[in-house]
Amino acid sequence: MYTVMGSSSRLSYGFVLLLVCCCSLSVAHKHPLDPLSVGEHLAVRSILANSSLWCSTSTADCNVIASLEVDEPEKADVKAWAPGKKLPPRKAVVVTRLDKVVRKIIVNLDTEEIESSEVYEGYGGTALNRYEVGLLASIVSKYEPFLQSLITRGLNLQQVNYLPLSPGWYGVPDDEGKRIVTVQVFYSNGTENFYMRPIAGISVQVDVDEQRVHKFSDNWQGVPIPGSQNTDYKLEAQYPLLPPLKIISIEQPNGPSFTIDGYQIQWGDIWRFHLKMDSRAGTVISMAEVSDGDETKVWRSVMYKGFVSEMFVPYQDPTDDWYFKTYLDAGEYGLGAVSSALQPLNDCPRHAYFLDAVLSTPSGVPMIKRNAICIFERYAGDVAWRHTETFAIDGKTVHDQPDPVTVPAMSA
Repeated sequence: MYTVMGSSSRLSYGFVLLLVCCCSLSVAHKHPLDPLSVGEHLAVRSILANSSLWCSTSTADCNVIASLEVDEPEKADVKAWAPGKKLPPRKAVVVTRLDKVVRKIIVNLDTEEIESSEVYEGYGGTALNRYEVGLLASIVSKYEPFLQSLITRGLNLQQVNYLPLSPGWYGVPDDEGKRIVTVQVFYSNGTENFYMRPIAGISVQVDVDEQRVHKFSDNWQGVPIPGSQNTDYKLEAQYPLLPPLKIISIEQPNGPSFTIDGYQIQWGDIWRFHLKMDSRAGTVISMAEVSDGDETKVWRSVMYKGFVSEMFVPYQDPTDDWYFKTYLDAGEYGLGAVSSALQPLNDCPRHAYFLDAVLSTPSGVPMIKRNAICIFERYAGDVAWRHTETFAIDGKTVHDQPDPVTVPAMSA
């Protein structure tokens, strides 16, 4: 379901259709690419719980679902499907971690059976989940050599922030075959922007499977922690602000030019596409088509599937507490998984349509994120083209056309 916020707004000429998002909606599936609904999440969990691929306890190495998404049909089958035709078989693809073994499981929701189960034996591991993040912080916060390093610096132990990060592979023999995570530490104490206050010199590596500290070092050379003054990003913590600008209001007395049918969006007779959220990739736009606007009413395919493949941030500093910082935001944390609810009037303007998201928790229980996506139109005042002819027979002529653009955007 979706909700509408606010009154109307008038848009003259060109439009921008913006999708600001952090995840997807829970409705009965109408399209082969639709994400799993709450009921389907629960059905998958029930099927797994009644199989030998599940265990009765809930610990760090048991019943951890790394991802649970719809198993998309083959591209040819999706493109051959049309409204009114029978939908392809409905399946879910689940990546689990059970007794330290990673499996890829295909669940057939039509037959309510596990169709296949494949053990992953390659390098790497599953993405970090919320349970593991809390577990890693707990392990480090109780490690005596680490606590002594904090005491030596005169720090308040209650003001320490823990941020786990997969260090990747660097050919260290002692790390081979282990699921190693480096836990970064920061000192908030006076600011919410704890990234501005790293605790330099400390390096803590944790073996996630063994649930213990793997390596610890403290090469502190007396470098002080940066101060907290003027680091906070909260509005109330900023300098006195300039007087606010006058309000700009856009009205739509006749409503928007786009329509939403489940996860399918059509903007006038110009664009249509399928939109959904993925726990790893975030926004996924599929089956994007454009109409030339002629009498044939033919829709041309311009993109089958598009999404952010990765957000890679390598710092390339060789020191112990920096070398491992090669962030892979999508793969290690999940752009959809770390998303948050959009705030009306701040993230999205009036007249925005808000969609909810359904994601899986590590235990397989579905979690709904409210206001995960918003959709709205905006006139940006841009010009697509303009032509002036000074030497025309009938005198100087001017022709121009406003710029219609479709822009997907995501905040995570």
